[in-house]
Amino acid sequence: MKKSIIGLVVIGCIAVCAYFIYHYYSDEKGTFPESNQFVDPENISREMALITMEVMEGLKDKDVVGDIHTNYQESVTIQTFINSSDNEAAALKSEIEETVKEILNSEELKSVSNINSYKVIVENNSKEEQEIEENAGIIGFVVEREGDKVLIVDSENKDTSIWLSGAPEEIRIGQEVKVEYGGVVFFSNPPQAEFGDYDIVSEVQ
Repeated sequence: MKKSIIGLVVIGCIAVCAYFIYHYYSDEKGTFPESNQFVDPENISREMALITMEVMEGLKDKDVVGDIHTNYQESVTIQTFINSSDNEAAALKSEIEETVKEILNSEELKSVSNINSYKVIVENNSKEEQEIEENAGIIGFVVEREGDKVLIVDSENKDTSIWLSGAPEEIRIGQEVKVEYGGVVFFSNPPQAEFGDYDIVSEVQ
């Protein structure tokens, strides 16, 4: 008799627990937890490599395409040599984006998990050049020198810096200088330009 009572109590406890677990995942989570949360790193690498190779093959005839980066189940980024000032920049970027979307939806990539989760990003030239406005330049401190290239940090805004090539030998680390840019600025990070007319504002402290 006692065993029967204990058995009923155990069954009742299990039923109550099951009830609360059911409602917790139904109300709070929306779905029950998946039994297999393990993601195989080798499979991730294989899928990313497959996507990258297929996109490279599909864009091989477009000479404006540079590097291609795949972020697992998030995005495919196409770096290009397209300058924003080009008249056909928007059309070229749109054409590349549509081509990549077609590749992602192709038969070759049907085996890739969650293929529809990938967003296509087409970026402009990361070293886009821009004509220099007259007398454009910087007043700042020389913080690094490599050959004839110097890195100058703006005196008032420490977040602004630029590499200038063709610096005279008398330009040394620690000096504060006023320099005009020559030619064009390449918008890399930091930007790059030619060393133009200059004045030494202060010598090394």
